Amino acid sequence: PLFRSPANGRLLFDRVPGLSRARNAGLREAKGRIVAYIDDDAVATPDWCASLIRAFDELPDAGTVGGPVEPIWAGDAPTWLHKWQRGFLTIVDHGEHRRALKENEWLAGTNVAFRTAALAETGGFNEALGRIGMSLLSNEELAVANALKERGYVSYYEPEARVLHRVHGDRATQQWLRRRIAWQVISDLLSGTPKMQGDICWKRLAEYQRPLPPEMRGVRGLFLNTPDPDVFYKQCEALEAVMYLALSDGRDPEAK
Repeated sequence: PLFRSPANGRLLFDRVPGLSRARNAGLREAKGRIVAYIDDDAVATPDWCASLIRAFDELPDAGTVGGPVEPIWAGDAPTWLHKWQRGFLTIVDHGEHRRALKENEWLAGTNVAFRTAALAETGGFNEALGRIGMSLLSNEELAVANALKERGYVSYYEPEARVLHRVHGDRATQQWLRRRIAWQVISDLLSGTPKMQGDICWKRLAEYQRPLPPEMRGVRGLFLNTPDPDVFYKQCEALEAVMYLALSDGRDPEAK
């Protein structure tokens, strides 16, 4: 066979799709004190497991530990990708030193580990969030991190626990990233973590549309490809704003 399980390995199969469901299945079957997750299109460095175990051993308050995720591009890295959008392609780099995560920092689900008992205590991953079929729902890791924080646990970044993650060609496109950002708004609202108020949404939409040619100052302008990373970043902010306005605000900005 092309693949042979290790002597202490087990392969679990579930006919019902869903990333959070699969993670919860792994949690239920886990026998060790630490449960770690990685994607099927990612490759761990040789000392990945040892680095995670060492971090948990040395950090008694750690509920979550994860590390950097480096991209494996299908071709050249896209020049239009803004530095603040790298996270949407699961690229993580919080520096060279182990430390607790700061506010608004996060770990990627393709490189994250938990104390098994602590994760089980939270109830695991919300199966209404996370990838299911063609949807791009997310925030399941964020919900778990918040639940662990409420119980007194800390999330840590461990730079030695490195993972390489394949960025498929169809994802290294502006079309896919627009979809990803639209689904992020849905994820934020479903998980109770909206990021923008209505007035900010209207401001961001105007800031993007104002410099465009008159014929592009509409819906079409939200879907134009551009080689400029700053322009694309503002376009995605505008698209995000429209999604928030449609799904959580929906009011006439001129109404009193």
